Amino acid sequence: MADIIKAHNLKLPHGFGTRTGGVSTGYTESLNTGYGLGDSDSNVAENRRRFAIACGFDPSRTVWMKQIHSAKVVYTDKVPDEAPECDGLVTDIPGLALCVKTADCAPVLLFDAEAGVIGAVHAGWRGTVAGVCAECIRLMVETGAAARRISAAIGPCIRSCCYEIDEPFEEAVRAAVGSELCGRFVKNGRADIAGLNAELMRLAGVNDIEILPHCTCCEPDRFFSHRFSKGKRGVMGSGICLMKTN
Repeated sequence: MADIIKAHNLKLPHGFGTRTGGVSTGYTESLNTGYGLGDSDSNVAENRRRFAIACGFDPSRTVWMKQIHSAKVVYTDKVPDEAPECDGLVTDIPGLALCVKTADCAPVLLFDAEAGVIGAVHAGWRGTVAGVCAECIRLMVETGAAARRISAAIGPCIRSCCYEIDEPFEEAVRAAVGSELCGRFVKNGRADIAGLNAELMRLAGVNDIEILPHCTCCEPDRFFSHRFSKGKRGVMGSGICLMKTN
């Protein structure tokens, strides 16, 4: 069984995956959900199937992205023939699961229960400072959600204990989000990507935000970490799905 982690505030099928419970071997052992990382396509397909089942999704109804470290978010109402190039997905279609791949970046899952609208975001530092979470919230609102009703959960990612950064990184963040936010979440040579995403979502009107406590770099036996493995790794899956209506 795939090992997944649940958020307390998301009352629908969802899960933040780990690296365990799959079929891959070597440096992608074992629940790698990403193609093109040195793993076989058959292994990835089986791992995605196991991940979906563990979360309570229909494996044939999952939408994955070709992530590009951007603030691009798209609405989807079906499983596309090709993975969309974006870093966020929104839907109001029951039974359709939205999925994210990460290995230090922050996976963010969002849900407005009253409107029946969900979102899933891949928030690396570039996407974070470009406003990918706020863009997901904007598109959810356009689809019928209200920001004040949205519950959001930020899954396992690299935390400030391990996320050492340099001065050009800090300058880029300051230029994007301003000195006040940069000073709070990027300081002493370290970055708090989860905290910054949470604050940017609060500024966009979301108040119910849960940050899961795991650091991917601190727990390499349970999570894939790009930084810990120096880039030789698989990726975890995270996903969310509206329940089907009768």
